[in-house]
Amino acid sequence: MNETMNNDMNVELEPKTAMRVSILKSMHEYIRQFSNDERAYMDWVTLGVPDCPSEYDFIDIASDDDLWFDNVKWFNKIVKSYTV
Repeated sequence: MNETMNNDMNVELEPKTAMRVSILKSMHEYIRQFSNDERAYMDWVTLGVPDCPSEYDFIDIASDDDLWFDNVKWFNKIVKSYTV
């Protein structure tokens, strides 16, 4: 039971993975745009999502439960550490 995710590549993704990709992109954009410290972005790209991630990077992370939960954990730690 796959659904097509509205993305640049029209990749067939499971609904759970499609939702995770969307959330992961939002987390990435939040760190990129709204953190008060450049170190936050550097931590993010070192620990989780790579710098200048491709659609495949987001899909790979979202498809793997361990990587997904690690990224959620790192996002929360970074936000707590670097944002007001």
